[in-house]
Amino acid sequence: MVNCEGKAGRFRVLQSDNEYRETKFDDAIVSQLENIIKGIEKWAILYSGETPVDYYMYLIFKITDGQLIEILP
Repeated sequence: MVNCEGKAGRFRVLQSDNEYRETKFDDAIVSQLENIIKGIEKWAILYSGETPVDYYMYLIFKITDGQLIEILP
């Protein structure tokens, strides 16, 4: 979740395969991706009219054979 100041928190990790079935990736890969995302200090600020608002940001990491092949916003 990104707050109205552009600061992220309350991270959640969901892991699924290409068929959207729950799965588990290597803990080292997941940890590395989490640390990179948590290291981003300033996210975009979104507005409703002139008022900044909180929002959810979903990032999808496509991993094949332990390799990151695509990031989708």
